[in-house]
Amino acid sequence: MGDMGDYFNDLKAARKEDRAKFGVNCPQCRVVRPKANPSILLPGQRCKVDGYRDPRKWAEVRRADSDNTGEGGAE
Repeated sequence: MGDMGDYFNDLKAARKEDRAKFGVNCPQCRVVRPKANPSILLPGQRCKVDGYRDPRKWAEVRRADSDNTGEGGAE
């Protein structure tokens, strides 16, 4: 595959990792459509189905993640 194809595959893999690590289920989808799978939202993302916006900020999420993994802590 060409360089651009490899780049886009890496980008897609990074997005998938972020979604698995930082994604949360849309709470409004649970209320409106309890039998359907809820949308998975990243920080600040808007649900396309019912318009709910995730109030978290990327900086807060990344900071909390680094605190949990022990990165950036005092030695």
